[in-house]
Amino acid sequence: MKVLELIERLSKLDPNLEVFVPGYEGGYSEVTSEFIVESFKKDINAEWYYGSHEKDDNGDVKGIVLDR
Repeated sequence: MKVLELIERLSKLDPNLEVFVPGYEGGYSEVTSEFIVESFKKDINAEWYYGSHEKDDNGDVKGIVLDR
C-alpha cells in the first residue's frame, strides 16, 4: 500500500478513532511514536510465519513502519 492510498482510506474514517497494532504475544497496543522511514528488500521471505519483506539499509524500497 502506498501512502496516498492510506491517506485516501483514512480520510473516510472518523478522525477520532484510535489506532492499534497487534501486541507481541497477544492483545493490542496503541501506536505511541512517530512513523519510522526504513529501507526494505521486498518479497524475500517465503515462510508463512515471517513477513514477506525485510528491513535492509541497502534495500531498494523506502517505506514507513508503525512503531509502538
